[in-house]
Amino acid sequence: PYRRQRQMCIRDSLSSVAQQSSEDKSESIKWGYQRQFEKGKVYAANMYGYKSNRGTLDIIEEEAEVVREIFSKYLSGMSESKIARYLTENKVPKKNGSTKWDSGTIGRMLQNEKYSGDALLKKTFSIDFLHKKRYKNEGQKKMYFVENSHPAIVTKEVFKAAQVERTKRNMKSNDEKEVVESHHQNCLLYTSPSPRDKR
Repeated sequence: PYRRQRQMCIRDSLSSVAQQSSEDKSESIKWGYQRQFEKGKVYAANMYGYKSNRGTLDIIEEEAEVVREIFSKYLSGMSESKIARYLTENKVPKKNGSTKWDSGTIGRMLQNEKYSGDALLKKTFSIDFLHKKRYKNEGQKKMYFVENSHPAIVTKEVFKAAQVERTKRNMKSNDEKEVVESHHQNCLLYTSPSPRDKR
């Protein structure tokens, strides 16, 4: 019994040391990233149109042409879903090799300030080394905005125009939704008279 208890104590101690080592390593990595953010270093390993290169982003011209086309078509009046359908039908490959595009991907690309050469860093964060899930940073952590941090794929004017257009479309969509809801409510309030009421 004593030997078993001693083995359990040793195992628990080793586990505790390993956990502390992982925590220390995690904090060290976090501190490293924090320093990189403060220096304006930008990383986006899987971002379409770019490849990461030692704290900056280099343009992949073939993909950049697709990004410019997405912004152009959107500002010409095409919807996100129609742009996605167009890219899918033309078998344009994404970063992962898939040729299936969706409106959500297009929407996120249109809102990504990195395409205009600026970078908002630390948009998401993790709680600690045990929790891999990342959360949207809504003021819990300090964020860093770096202007002209890397080469732009679209001009700032084009990017801003796309944001204005998105706002207009969202407002129009909300207005139309309110009209439909109001119409449904009015329909519910109206009831046709019964045969007895007609007498």
